[in-house]
Parts: sequence; C-alpha cells; structure tokens
Amino acid sequence: MAEPETFRLRVILPEGGIERVTFERRPDSVPQLTSLLRQKLDIPFNFIVQFEDPDFNNQLVNLSKIEEIPNMGTAKLVKTLEHDIGSTSSWASDSGESSSSQTPRRTSAWQQVFPVPIFSHDIEFLLSEANTAKQHGRRLTLTKEQKSKILDGMACAIYEYKAYPSGSEIYKAAEALVLKHPCLEEKGSKNGWDGWKDS
Repeated sequence: MAEPETFRLRVILPEGGIERVTFERRPDSVPQLTSLLRQKLDIPFNFIVQFEDPDFNNQLVNLSKIEEIPNMGTAKLVKTLEHDIGSTSSWASDSGESSSSQTPRRTSAWQQVFPVPIFSHDIEFLLSEANTAKQHGRRLTLTKEQKSKILDGMACAIYEYKAYPSGSEIYKAAEALVLKHPCLEEKGSKNGWDGWKDS
C-alpha cells in the first residue's frame, strides 16, 4: 500500500498548546522530523519528540524510529534544555526545503558530563534489571534490536547538541552512557565504552 501523499501530526507543545502540522511526506528520520517541526512551529528551544505508543496503552514514549509514529498520530514536544536558541537562524534539512543558512542552529555548549537520555520503557526496564544483576556478577547480552534502540536514543540526544560532534565529544557521550548504565560495559574493552563510541 502506497504511503499517503501527506503526513499529518497532532502536536502537543511544551506550553500546552496543540497544533496540527502537515508535511508533504513522512520525514525520513527522527532528527529530520525534529528539524521540520522546529521550522514549521518556529520553536526557539531544544526538544525531543514523544508519541502515543499503542503497545503501552497510548502512553507517551520517546520516538526513536520515525516508523513508530503513524500518520494522523499524536506527538508531544518535550523541552530538553534551559538554553533558548536563536529563532532567526535555521537548520539545513534533508527534506529538500531550502535554508538561508547551512549552519546547524545549536548554540548550547556541549556538557562536561553528557546527559544520557531516558530510553523507551522496555529499554529502561531492561537496563535497570541488568544494572542490578551486574552487581551479582551476571552480564547483559543485548539483542541487535535492543542495541539499536539505545544507539538511536543516544544519536537523537547528541543531535540536540550538535549535528557534527567531534570524536572526543562522542567519546564523552559513550562514557556517560556506560557510567550511568554499568551493565553496558564491554568485556575486553580498555575502558568499557570504546565499542559504544565506535557504534
């Protein structure tokens, strides 16, 4: 079945307002959706996108893959940083829409300790259980899908700060991930997070 010609969302704003947003087609990724929402709604702050997940009785969870949110679905924007960013500059997007500037609109400094995001409910539960089990010598083995969800969540969080972070900044993000969730420490790795950094 062909994708609908337009892609529409009901968007709940952090201040409580609700907007209906229409795109020419479904965005290709969560970062692109974030960028387009920022442009269309003229949002001057950083945010993450949540959606009503039917697997959890339509409770809101972080959107990690663009395919998860349906056409005519509900998205909620959750403010992530206190620092507002200039609303006059714009992001380059992958949608083909032109931009007067090709410089990503992010002015918040990279944090000394990277703030690891809250993942989807199933991943948070898994990590909580595994962190406890690690204290008793049991190791966590992730499935490919579970690792992908963690990486997608980290990628979205990193993207909120920088579109093109340096190697040392990605290293800091990987370090923060493993320090927050010791169960993700990699066996045989020099410091426990080199593999996460590479991924």
